[in-house]
Amino acid sequence: MIHTQAATCFRSVSGFSNRVCLAVVLASNPLQAGVTRSQSVQLKKGWNAVHLEVSPSDADPAKVFAGTPIDVVARYFRLITSVEFIASPDDAAWKREGWGVWYAPDREDTFLTDLHAIQGNQTYLIHSKEDHLWSVSGTVRHTRRVWHHDSYNLVGFSVDPASPPTFAQLFEGAGAEIGQKIYRLQDGKWVKVLSPASTRVRSGEAFWTFCSGRTDFQGPIDLDLPGSGELDFGSRSQGLTIRWALNNSASGGLQVGFAPGSGAPFPIRRVQRDLSTLTETAPLLGSGHGFGADGARSGKFVLMVRQEDLGESEEGALLRFSDGKGCVEWVPVSVTSDSD
Repeated sequence: MIHTQAATCFRSVSGFSNRVCLAVVLASNPLQAGVTRSQSVQLKKGWNAVHLEVSPSDADPAKVFAGTPIDVVARYFRLITSVEFIASPDDAAWKREGWGVWYAPDREDTFLTDLHAIQGNQTYLIHSKEDHLWSVSGTVRHTRRVWHHDSYNLVGFSVDPASPPTFAQLFEGAGAEIGQKIYRLQDGKWVKVLSPASTRVRSGEAFWTFCSGRTDFQGPIDLDLPGSGELDFGSRSQGLTIRWALNNSASGGLQVGFAPGSGAPFPIRRVQRDLSTLTETAPLLGSGHGFGADGARSGKFVLMVRQEDLGESEEGALLRFSDGKGCVEWVPVSVTSDSD
């Protein structure tokens, strides 16, 4: 059982594998259906710790894992007290430890299932009976992270699979509260990351880290969006304000553009105001736009969609925010054409 003493709580996890890779492909849907991504995770036989970034269109675990060798999936639900998590998924005390678990229908213990929905932006322990490339498609929403203080947190971050950051870069702006104790799966055991400055985060990976105080740390990229998890322009030519901050030493500022491979599904404009002339322009947001290249670590900007730019069969969009050091955030965009 895990409490708050790492030296005594992280035991061997037989069969666990930490070798998880992630591939992301954008899928374009009509505006009304939202924007989806396809996430692929290479599971190894045994247990895997996974950070799921998409919410499946059908959240029923039986549908999500149908046709796969995945037979047990567990998610930790926060207890009121300091974190206690089960070190070995082969132990039987799931319920007592605050876990919700799904068991495949062909298992004798399937009647014990109490995990009934698979959601994005969550971390899971996934058991597979064999090596398997698990692919799942779903919607994307931007969510703000909530840390449980004086406790271990099982977390994951969106990172660039080709050039992920190190753990030190990931927690650079967290101060002393987070990132001092990090444990990841290695050869079937929870192993402490001894060299955060040279150890890179794996895309799609979940890991344990201790939060020693109250914090609102969101990662290297902190986005404050109007609304709930997306940029919803509705049917009006309105501007939406995005506030941002970088919590690391990235020198290139914040990079904003459409998801790779998606192009510009419909025109999004950046509103620019010249206070000296009291004029306003709205150039198109291109494949990539930088903010903070002048050294600014935070700021705000306004995006808008004009009705006159829209056609009758536009598609949804997905924006990619990057710090240039391998950390990314994804924000869906929705708009309703007056012609609909």
